[in-house]
Amino acid sequence: MLEKIKKSFRSASSKNGSYSVGMIALVICMVIVVNLIAGQLPENVKSIDISDNNIYGVSKTSKKVLNKLDKKVTFKIYAEKESTDTRIKSFIKKYTALSDKISVTWIDPVLHPAALTKAGVEKDTIVIACKDTGKTKSVSFDDILENEDILKDMGKIPELPFGKDI
Repeated sequence: MLEKIKKSFRSASSKNGSYSVGMIALVICMVIVVNLIAGQLPENVKSIDISDNNIYGVSKTSKKVLNKLDKKVTFKIYAEKESTDTRIKSFIKKYTALSDKISVTWIDPVLHPAALTKAGVEKDTIVIACKDTGKTKSVSFDDILENEDILKDMGKIPELPFGKDI
């Protein structure tokens, strides 16, 4: 019986089958490795906006503002991170990927309701602040979703904490 099993593994079809299983395993491993590497890429590289009017991308004006940041800026996001619209999360990831001067803090208004009162904002709001200049700006999620380029408008307002104006 043991000889019969050994003999079946020596046949050409068995060798071809083993080769096929090995190649499939190798391809699956390669796909997993590529996926892991792609997951580590910054947001501005991972997602490419192919819409007609670049509604999911970062405009040239916003990139200029981000490149001109000369002081640390904090985005305090008063929202439940898990239930926040993916477009807002993408917005935050793209902007933080383009400037090392931006730090992000999520404050859950359900867990910390007093934080909303202390900051004087409602939930689903981003407070953009610069300690060096003492300037702050509150932007609601609705404003971000309605406006294609929120930083373009922000960069033109002199009281914003973005350092130099455009």
